[in-house]
Amino acid sequence: MHFRHLNLKEIEKKLKSKLYVIFRFSLAYVGWECDSDGEVVEDKNGKRYLILTNHASPYIGVKEELLAKINEYEHLIKETKKAIELL
Repeated sequence: MHFRHLNLKEIEKKLKSKLYVIFRFSLAYVGWECDSDGEVVEDKNGKRYLILTNHASPYIGVKEELLAKINEYEHLIKETKKAIELL
């Protein structure tokens, strides 16, 4: 797994707070080789944010985006298992 550090400077400026990465993870996208990293960050007051990217530009995401990714992963796993069964 390859992780790249996301440039959070614009988001820090928007939130007026230094952000600290507390968890870094990979995202899979069907047919898209970019935007494969996400981070959970925490500001100086302890508030946590989800950071995702759109065309390599970081933005503050929402939990629902990750729940949608889980649905996508489950669908891909189901299709992959079906392909294996057909062999």
